[in-house]
Amino acid sequence: TRRLLTSQVRDMMSSVQETRVLPDWHEKLPVGVTKVIVQGENPYAVKIDATTSPEVHVFGSYVYTGNEDELKGQELYQTKHIGDTLYVLLSQIPTRFMQPQHQLDVTIAVPEGITVTVRDNQGNVIEK
Repeated sequence: TRRLLTSQVRDMMSSVQETRVLPDWHEKLPVGVTKVIVQGENPYAVKIDATTSPEVHVFGSYVYTGNEDELKGQELYQTKHIGDTLYVLLSQIPTRFMQPQHQLDVTIAVPEGITVTVRDNQGNVIEK
C-alpha cells in the first residue's frame, strides 16, 4: 500500500492542470429532428444558442489535471440520432486520486425553433 500511495503522490505532483479545447462537431440537422436532448453527469456548464444555421454545432473546452497522454482517444461526448430526437451525451472527465472533478464547458448551437432539453444522467432537467 505504501508503494501504491507513493506512486499516486508522485503522479499527482507531476501532473499539470490545463484548459483543453473539445473537438468541434457539426452536422446538418437530420430531417425530422424536432428536439435535442443534452445529457451528462454534471451538465451545469452547458450553454444553448439558437442560430439561423441549419446545422447543429457542439464545441467548448474543459479543464484537465493529469498527464498529457491520458485522454488520448477518449471521447468526451457523443451524438446519437433516434427518431425525432438528436442526443448529445456528455462524458465525465477522468479524475485520479486526490484530484478535483472538472466539468465540460460546452456550447451547443441549434437551428432556431428546435427544442433543447438539458438533463443529468438521472433524468433531472436543468433549467436553461
